[in-house]
Amino acid sequence: ASGVERARHHERVATVRARLEAAGIPTLPNDSHIVPVMVCDPVLCKAISDTLLDTFGIYVQPINYPTVPVGTERLRITPSPVHSDADIDRLVDALNKALNDEPTKKRLLDLGTVLPTAADRTPAGFAAIIKRDADKLDPALKAAPKG
Repeated sequence: ASGVERARHHERVATVRARLEAAGIPTLPNDSHIVPVMVCDPVLCKAISDTLLDTFGIYVQPINYPTVPVGTERLRITPSPVHSDADIDRLVDALNKALNDEPTKKRLLDLGTVLPTAADRTPAGFAAIIKRDADKLDPALKAAPKG
């Protein structure tokens, strides 16, 4: 990849992070091109991924145990240099809707799962999970996001 493409890739990742955070959707800080959106519930993680694909035509990989520790489930967003601002806006809007929409809630109710509160999906909620489960988490997760 050329320096121009690499620079564009870094900029797109930063833009996705900034727009997700501005929408109140917490991400796990890292230096990677991967933007993890913390969900902290395995069933909800899969339900959101399904809703994004079924309703909005957007595929986002759900990452659950054993890939990550229980309680740190996340969605893996991988922006590319060719994603436009409109693509990013569509993703953020769809993710915000998927986190709060009726099909997601229905999927969870059908499975007998209690929907985590919005406070559980905030940076402060994620920080509380890290504090509560610090001995079970990967060392990289112990540095909780600010907020």
